[in-house]
Amino acid sequence: MKQWVYNLIPVRLIDLISERSHNYHTFLKFIKNVDPNFLEKISEKKALQVFKQAKKNISAYQQFLEKNQVNSDHIKNIADFNSKLPIIDKHNYVMKYSLLDRTENKIMPKKGLLVESSGSTSKLPTNWFRTMQEERAVRKDVEFETKYLFGENKKFIVISAWSLGAWTTSLSFCYYFEPLGIVKNIGPDVGQIIQTIKTMGSQHNYLIAGYPPFIKHLIDTGRINWKKHNIDLVVGGEGFIPGWRDYVQSKLKPGAKIISAYGASDLETGMGVETPLSQYIRDLFIKEPQKVKKLFGAQRTPMFFQYNPLRFYINNLPKKKEFHTTVLTKGHVGVKVKYNINDLGGKKSYVEMIELLRKEFPNFNERYEQEFKADSLKLPFLWIAGRTDSVISLGGVNIYPQQIEVALLKNKKIYQFIQSFQMSKRFLHEGDHHFLIKIELQEKVEPTEQLAQEIKKTLKRNLSRISKAYELGLKDFPACYEPYVELFEYRTGPFDNHKAKNKYIN
Repeated sequence: MKQWVYNLIPVRLIDLISERSHNYHTFLKFIKNVDPNFLEKISEKKALQVFKQAKKNISAYQQFLEKNQVNSDHIKNIADFNSKLPIIDKHNYVMKYSLLDRTENKIMPKKGLLVESSGSTSKLPTNWFRTMQEERAVRKDVEFETKYLFGENKKFIVISAWSLGAWTTSLSFCYYFEPLGIVKNIGPDVGQIIQTIKTMGSQHNYLIAGYPPFIKHLIDTGRINWKKHNIDLVVGGEGFIPGWRDYVQSKLKPGAKIISAYGASDLETGMGVETPLSQYIRDLFIKEPQKVKKLFGAQRTPMFFQYNPLRFYINNLPKKKEFHTTVLTKGHVGVKVKYNINDLGGKKSYVEMIELLRKEFPNFNERYEQEFKADSLKLPFLWIAGRTDSVISLGGVNIYPQQIEVALLKNKKIYQFIQSFQMSKRFLHEGDHHFLIKIELQEKVEPTEQLAQEIKKTLKRNLSRISKAYELGLKDFPACYEPYVELFEYRTGPFDNHKAKNKYIN
């Protein structure tokens, strides 16, 4: 379809497509065969529509535009939208204006949810309204994605292991999955999860959802023979390192699926999801990590997701490896126009991603033509390589949490004893800075000097393999690069908290 034809698409048709058919097969056929550029053009038109409503109905956004000296009448097309409108984020917008000022017409929704962020990236959590209309739209996406990824007719006992509380994941997850099976909202409680599986028996399919560190902790406890049960996993809230999926799958029944979802409480927990194609793409880059920096400007292998452009307009920020998002979901009452959550990552259209892979990976095209071309979802991609502020610098060498976990994973003998970790740079003695790694051990694992020394040797050996700069620094200036390891029993010391997400930088 020609570009000029896209420009003639009326808003009425856009809304009709957005409120898609409830029939799984109808939408699956549509999303496999649609021109990806058509979906992108719809997304652009809806973003402009959301902006017009926001400048008209949301007091805080009006004040924000005025403060930034933006004449909204000058925003006439998507090029103006991307180049002239300022970015909003948690610091310059959310924490500057009250919740009601950020809500349409300053009116609290009659029905819905009041949710809050985990507070993992700022001192205080922030609150958001989510309407029932918005929740129903997300539920439709989740139902479609679950059938596509796990099987149309597969029924589950769904165990929610997300942290209980006012977080949107905890509150919304069970509602999303009720049409797909029996849901039990347990929270991150190993004993309750194990007891539930033992009570219900091995004849059922289980779908367990939670943060990656907890899921690893659950599987590593060994309180149940996982290979005798039909277990699939949904993880989210943070990424995981190359090798993590294989490590967890090795302890489950052959054929178990592990799907990661991407989101943020500021925007939505279900923004993007891994698909068979996106997992294959990540596997390609894991095997050739040198291409990650070349093509994405990132030190770490990203996670790859696909997202629904009928509910999100996403575009890359100039000069930064970050992106902005505009929420298009009907019923969304708080403005999200060009919102930046400060994740290291970016968007690539479906066409851009396929062309890149054909150019960079000689064997990709044959596999794509045989396995993915007809059956893949023609949706754009989002690549995520972590938070832009999740790094410490040692003498000019950047160290990322993912590098620490990769180094630990390479020694599976000790990796199974580790629940979490924090890294920091401490100034000790006469002002020298020291590389400090605090390790939280699994339940019933005792800290010993022998274990601490083994972890230290593992970190030094494997970080040197991962980073040539670290290897040289360790050789030339060991006082700066030598890791100091402190061990803590499970949920003691700096790990004695019940935060929704792990904190990796201290």
